[in-house]
Amino acid sequence: MQDFIDLLRPKAEEFAAQYNLRIYDITLRRERAGRVLRIYLDGDVSLENCAAISRLVSAWLDKQDENFIPYEHYQLEVSSPGIDRPLRNAEDFISQKGKVCRIQTKEKDNMGRKRYKGRITDILGDNITIYAEEESVSFTIPINGIAKANVEIEI
Repeated sequence: MQDFIDLLRPKAEEFAAQYNLRIYDITLRRERAGRVLRIYLDGDVSLENCAAISRLVSAWLDKQDENFIPYEHYQLEVSSPGIDRPLRNAEDFISQKGKVCRIQTKEKDNMGRKRYKGRITDILGDNITIYAEEESVSFTIPINGIAKANVEIEI
């Protein structure tokens, strides 16, 4: 299954780039309704972009060998990962700069802290800096030390 996604990803990235978007993630999962192939786009995603990329991917998949996709029946969905998307790498943090996020680190810092909430202010190399408004302090956290990070929905 991962082999299929690895083969699909470059073509999906090519299609997304035509709309100034990037691929956030691709999954193929079994659900109640059957197999679902999901392509998540990042950038200025619109319904029109999702529909256009869905048509391009679908047409490309139809042209592939019958054994290319590991399942005969599946549903294709193209969408945004959502407002509260997980942040996984420097590119994700860069795209969300200026937004508030919650971070949980893999290990405690020297003060025994593992959880942070703050506005993403900077991304330098493999580190991100967030500003915690409630505490009026900035924290610099290595990206490879993050266990979980999500954009916080601001109201």
